[in-house]
Amino acid sequence: MLRNFIAYRSVLRGLGISDGFEWIGGSFVEDKDPADIDVVTFFRMPTGWSVETKKQVLGSHPELMGTEAKKKYECDPYFVELTDMTAGKVKQITYWYGLLSHQRVPFEWKGILELALPDADETATLDAMMQRAEAHA
Repeated sequence: MLRNFIAYRSVLRGLGISDGFEWIGGSFVEDKDPADIDVVTFFRMPTGWSVETKKQVLGSHPELMGTEAKKKYECDPYFVELTDMTAGKVKQITYWYGLLSHQRVPFEWKGILELALPDADETATLDAMMQRAEAHA
């Protein structure tokens, strides 16, 4: 699952989406066996992108959203653009914070993992982490 998540982040980086951060939540940060990684990507559009460019780029990569992302990357992804903060965007951020920071039942607080968007290949880092984990298992 982590390798698929790193691959997902790699595709975002390859598209130029590297200015921002991600919130990771859901069962992945709880003491449960996760089915996927819930991820909200907060990003600024790359320099030179217009709204139309964003639609074209993301539209040409349906595997980054919805059920396609669940199948290919084991992620349940959502996007919030940080450019031009509006009341609507603040409401989106509040929604995601509330959803990811509490368990559904019994509505107890839990953590959110925040990661910077990658500006370099993360595969070597993941491999090192996996080797350490296996050595300590």
